[in-house]
Amino acid sequence: IASLALIVAGIIGLKLSTH
Repeated sequence: IASLALIVAGIIGLKLSTH
């Protein structure tokens, strides 16, 4: 499902932003 991909992408983006 696309929603799972969006969640994963969001977490990765958040990690990169808070890095």
